[in-house]
Amino acid sequence: MQIDTLQKHLGVALTEQPDLVVLMKHRSQNTFARDPDGQVIGLNLRSNDLTDGNLAFLSELPHLRALNLSENKITHLSIPAIMKVLRFLDLNENPALRSVAAKKCPRLFTPSQNGAGRQWRSRQNFHQNQAVGQNRAVAAKT
Repeated sequence: MQIDTLQKHLGVALTEQPDLVVLMKHRSQNTFARDPDGQVIGLNLRSNDLTDGNLAFLSELPHLRALNLSENKITHLSIPAIMKVLRFLDLNENPALRSVAAKKCPRLFTPSQNGAGRQWRSRQNFHQNQAVGQNRAVAAKT
């Protein structure tokens, strides 16, 4: 999918941010990153009032490695099977989030905070432990 097509679909202007770490931060709203071949590998769509119906475009981004969908209105998210290289996924602050399906994304992990700092749990544990109504960010080990 081309950036101009994505911008028209979403109704937002996107700015290029080549550093995926910076892109995933909350201050990098409406940014994207491309690989040397021009494929979109990162997308930060934080705070755009996105809902489940706005996310069909994800199936057209097979090279996406980082995706920030925090602070939106997502209730159910199913990561398309074509997105096998997705490593970072932020879904924090989606108050109505009820389910996330990412069975074809073997490298996803969920961060959790405890007294000793950040601990990583596998994607499998994320799905087993996800409580209705709770928001969690999903990310991969680097």
